[in-house]
Amino acid sequence: MGIKGAGLASSVAEFISLLYLILFTVFEKEIKEFQLFRFRSFNREEVSKIITLSLPLIVQNLLSIGAWFVFFVFIEKIGAHELAMSNVVRGSYMISMTPFWGFSVSANSMVSNIIGQGRKDEVMVLLNRIISLTMIVAVVMILINLLFPEEILGIFTNDQQLIHDSLHTMQIVDIALIFFSFAIVSINAVSGTGATRMALYIEIVSIFLYLVYIYLFTFVFKGSVESVWGSEIIYWLFAGAACYAYLRSGVWKKLKTL
Repeated sequence: MGIKGAGLASSVAEFISLLYLILFTVFEKEIKEFQLFRFRSFNREEVSKIITLSLPLIVQNLLSIGAWFVFFVFIEKIGAHELAMSNVVRGSYMISMTPFWGFSVSANSMVSNIIGQGRKDEVMVLLNRIISLTMIVAVVMILINLLFPEEILGIFTNDQQLIHDSLHTMQIVDIALIFFSFAIVSINAVSGTGATRMALYIEIVSIFLYLVYIYLFTFVFKGSVESVWGSEIIYWLFAGAACYAYLRSGVWKKLKTL
């Protein structure tokens, strides 16, 4: 079915995931006590606070997805073969990212949890431990990519020439993976403190730098596809450093909880 089949498969997978989550939430005994689907009364003040807290996260994710879309539009301007290479590399990139999404969600939940316990002074200790774990996993993932690059890329295409041409781009992704593992945990830790607006501001600046970089290397410097993929390093390096610096500053400790 080609690309239409890929889109359909993604939609079906998302629907099945949603259905599973709903059924699990409804029938899991330990979750029933929270009465997630029951509302005793409508509290406008609480709903307003929740929307205020969550809206920046929604915008943040929309901007992130939008920037990723623009990235591939720019890659297409370089050439059809380069776009095909990038799609193959993206697949391997997503596989490598998977463990770090787990770490990032854990960082978000655990930071919120210990703040709720009144242990704000332990946030940086927790964050550093999670980052240390992600770095170890990042090294493992990079080693796998370096040892078996053709096998991993072969999951997404049977074209040997395309696999061969994608190897250098995959090496750029391996470098970006180091910064990604650090950044994604730091970003989610910032959101976990309740500073969702600050996370959004950092995202906006990061995406601005990201878009400027890919524009310059696509249209001004006429760079290779590998150089354009270097934008991933710039993006995650800035976002991670900014979020970590914000957390170290301790400004978030003054935020009021809901």
